[in-house]
Amino acid sequence: MRKKLLAVCDREAVYASKFCEYVAKEFPFDVAVFTSRENLEQNETKDKIDILLIAKEEYSKQLEENMRAQIVILEPDRESLNEPNGGVYKYQSCETVMKEVMGRLEIQEKERPVIREKGLNLIGFYSPIKRGLQTSLALSMGQMLAKKHKVLYLNFESFSGLNIRFGKEFMCDITDLIYYITNAKEALFYKLQAMTQSVGNMDFIPPAFSYMDINRITKEQWMMMIEEIEKYSAYEYILLDLSDNIQGLPDILRCCRKVFTIVKDDGMAMAKMEQYKLLLERADYEDVLQKTKQCDLSLIRDLPFAPEQLVYGELADFAKNLIRKELYEF
Repeated sequence: MRKKLLAVCDREAVYASKFCEYVAKEFPFDVAVFTSRENLEQNETKDKIDILLIAKEEYSKQLEENMRAQIVILEPDRESLNEPNGGVYKYQSCETVMKEVMGRLEIQEKERPVIREKGLNLIGFYSPIKRGLQTSLALSMGQMLAKKHKVLYLNFESFSGLNIRFGKEFMCDITDLIYYITNAKEALFYKLQAMTQSVGNMDFIPPAFSYMDINRITKEQWMMMIEEIEKYSAYEYILLDLSDNIQGLPDILRCCRKVFTIVKDDGMAMAKMEQYKLLLERADYEDVLQKTKQCDLSLIRDLPFAPEQLVYGELADFAKNLIRKELYEF
């Protein structure tokens, strides 16, 4: 499916170019720049434009009638915003302009998938025991599931190290997604597409770079994020690679269809696991324990460093077996 084409028509060429650079980086749109209405009307791509932001002095009613694009006028002053058919104020941040544009247009609702009748499958990964290959197992299972299903992986660790493992610097992360859910929901659908990365056939949102940012996100915001993704995406599985630094952890675990918990057989690990179980029982979260599958990965050796290689080897065999026994016949 082709990307939508967003165009800016404005004689201020620097403004138009900078704005389109921002859109191309932050939204899943193709972009085009026109420095006059005449150039726009004579260009063969005119009929392919889906969204047109046009300077007020370039706008004409006849142009709008001759185009299929949804048009938003870029107003040079705030006083014009109160006029009938008023547009958006041009001289504000690109982010604010796009937020207002997406709020005015109806395309984001038309493009969103129909709300599903059945909820997606939330699969949780959490253990009070650290360094047990939890993330490696989640990445392996996610890529296995993604061979047949639409899968999204989300990592909630304070220091995931995934930017190092993937060998790239991410321009945005899960905290940006929370921002759009809380403050600019009208642009969420496109921002979700724009920030989504992939490994194999599995999608993922880059994890938070700073643990200080992730610690401030409330349980209600995490729940809202899951709800919005469930409503307006085609994902069949969301894999939650959880840690105890996030607010609302027991409630998030309670929402999961299945929870995979890493265990070890040494004394300290067993003591931590026992304390975790007691906490859930005393806080009335016994249902989390009932849906938990304990996994001992201590015999797994020779793990590949690259995440895309986790579909091969001992861990991959273990993951495939878990999927078959705990989720479905794989």
